Amino acid sequence: MPYREDETVLLRIFTRESRVEKKLEKLIDLGFEGFTVLRGIAGYGTDGVAAADITIESLDLPVVIEIFTTYGKFREKKDQLRSLTRGLITLERATLDP
Repeated sequence: MPYREDETVLLRIFTRESRVEKKLEKLIDLGFEGFTVLRGIAGYGTDGVAAADITIESLDLPVVIEIFTTYGKFREKKDQLRSLTRGLITLERATLDP
């Protein structure tokens, strides 16, 4: 079933810790708000392996940026989001409890 323009979606951007600050600034510039950054302890992807003791803070660990938005806003900003990262971007339907 196709998305409705006003439908709430969960957008996830998979990236690395060293790139988060720039990406968050760009997301704010694009008008996104209310995001959460989740830090991983290990990951494997196109950039190679990142695995470490979580007490070591200088490593470039994987992170996921989660944003709740509408499908219409995502569609409007999709090209700018794609240029924001070489990593994976996912989209899924979400239900917000009032």
